Amino acid sequence: MRSFFLFSCSLLFLFACDTDEKFSETGAFQNVPSEQQFIINVEKDTILFGEEGVRLFLPANSFIYSNGNQVVGEVDITLVEALSIADQLLMDATGENQLGIVKIEAKKEDAVLVVKPQAKLFLQFPTKGLDGNFSMQSGNVRKNGKIRWRKGEYNASFLIPEDFSNLPYHPREFAEELTAVLPFGEFKEYSIGLADSLYFSFSGGEMLELVAGFQHLKINEPYYHRHHVLRNGKYTAESFDTDHSSDILLDIEEWPVMEASCGIDPGKVQALKSADFANSLIATTAFTERLAEMLSIGDETLLGIYLNNLDQDLWETDQQAATYLRAKSDSRADLFTRFAAQGLTNTKGGVAYAELLRTTLADRMTQLELAINQKRQEIRSALAAKNEEVEILKEEYRQILWKREAHRMRHLTFELDDLGWYWPRRNEKNATDTVLLAPLSVKVPNGTQYDELYLYNVMPYARSIYRLNTEDGELFYPGVLDEKRMYQRLHQAAKVVAVGYKNGKLFIGEVNYQVGYENRVELYLQPSNRRKLKALLGMEHLYENQISIDLPYVRALHEEQVRQNQLWEEQYALYFLGAKAYPNCNEEPTVEEAKQLFAEHCANCHSINLKANLTGPALFGGPEEYTKMWFTRYTENSQHMITTSDPRALKRWKEWGPTVMNSFAGTLSKAEISAIFKYIQSVK
Repeated sequence: MRSFFLFSCSLLFLFACDTDEKFSETGAFQNVPSEQQFIINVEKDTILFGEEGVRLFLPANSFIYSNGNQVVGEVDITLVEALSIADQLLMDATGENQLGIVKIEAKKEDAVLVVKPQAKLFLQFPTKGLDGNFSMQSGNVRKNGKIRWRKGEYNASFLIPEDFSNLPYHPREFAEELTAVLPFGEFKEYSIGLADSLYFSFSGGEMLELVAGFQHLKINEPYYHRHHVLRNGKYTAESFDTDHSSDILLDIEEWPVMEASCGIDPGKVQALKSADFANSLIATTAFTERLAEMLSIGDETLLGIYLNNLDQDLWETDQQAATYLRAKSDSRADLFTRFAAQGLTNTKGGVAYAELLRTTLADRMTQLELAINQKRQEIRSALAAKNEEVEILKEEYRQILWKREAHRMRHLTFELDDLGWYWPRRNEKNATDTVLLAPLSVKVPNGTQYDELYLYNVMPYARSIYRLNTEDGELFYPGVLDEKRMYQRLHQAAKVVAVGYKNGKLFIGEVNYQVGYENRVELYLQPSNRRKLKALLGMEHLYENQISIDLPYVRALHEEQVRQNQLWEEQYALYFLGAKAYPNCNEEPTVEEAKQLFAEHCANCHSINLKANLTGPALFGGPEEYTKMWFTRYTENSQHMITTSDPRALKRWKEWGPTVMNSFAGTLSKAEISAIFKYIQSVK
């Protein structure tokens, strides 16, 4: 087939192919071949198939009346083909060269129609067995019967392959979602290569579980925790955990759904992006435009229509795809009809790739599946090794905490049995020897500004320390929040030491107090250096009772918490991206539906107009302050975010505590929270 694009402002136009472009007028028809009649709706894209192989594409709304008014509804089309030797009725102006002619005439009732000047028509005619160059002319039949020709505007429609690195092989919505969740992890900005790589990572319907095997990281001496358990004179590992907020480690829910029925396997798409097909139809912008739509629709049969017909022109396959979708009553059929209207053919020599694709696609998919499974296993092994390393660190620290507790409790004359610590001298009232469950709370008014902040209750009389707990980074206390007490000796001198880090700089502070029935102190930190810190911590205590020994452990656990928080964000990013990789099973509520969800679940605490503070803060402009992944995690379980010392969650708690935000895990799905986030973004 030879294809040409034409721009015509004439109703009657004739297409001639020859080696000579200099003729301007030829004789009239002397023996017109049979006419072919069609009735078409001019408001829709239409393809006419001639009996001799001519194919003529007429875009919607191409015809107008002679006065310029738009034609609507049905019109009568007459098509004449004169392509064979017997039917080549005209000679050129010199009488030397035969001309092949196609004629089209359009009428509505008795009115002869003309083609809108800006309409782009597309003609394809068979050239099998014909050699040489072809020229294309268009013209009108004059009153004297002769045909006046004018040079037409045309171009051969061979597609030009491009470098694969410039071509996206992922759904349109996937690219939009990736843009919405960036930056996360090591990924900072969108690129085609990044989008393809992340899309292909979901091959086979799998998603990496980056957060599997995570540990509780807030641990301290067990005695003051209500849940501590002694077995054979030893605490269980869980007894050391200070963080027992509900759902602290959220289970990985079965979302997104990534089954075979949910969309096209990214592995199959990845197999197409191969050097084997670098000069084929697959390596063209035109194909990837269609591919993005096919992946969004998620119908593998639709993709198969293209892959099984690489030996035919692209516009023909477009038409088959449109017919397939129309048979399914899918409104997106019109999109593929518009693709067909572009009249694109194939790459030069592209037909040869059809058989190559059929024979290599399965092999490539197998190779890529092995490669990605190996990569997944490497990542899983690295994650598991890190989790094991953290567990070893925690066990070392548990031993230090146990020895510290045992040292201090025995100094306070407590004894240990199978049920735990007990004090046999409870009835003694000597003022200098009384053991008191003494209250203690320490306020650090600017505590949340530090990246890390650790406070220690230093008890010189016992040559011991106790690291204080905190929920919000500003109020520190022993034991649990609603008690804030620990056993100490009444009237003894003690102090609180604070060590903080901000932007890599060191800050320290201390305050002295006397153990009594009511100890509430306030502490501020000042910039410092390692020499001053060493002097402050230079207490001759036993190994496990030295702040200098404790600090490396709690700082390492803090570093691990930062890593885990980052991996949670990455895991949520994968949730959202996986949903777009398999669109059929993971529909997200519309913005309008999200507005209703917001009204039902959020408007009791957050202003419906998003711009006024109520029980909770105004959310307008919020997406500029935090990522979509953080917003979803916080909505699911804000208290967990606070207890794991997430900086943004602590900031919210400082501003709005003690008001606790409802936990929506199990009430709102991630897809619904994602939609609410988009709704907030959409408000201007």
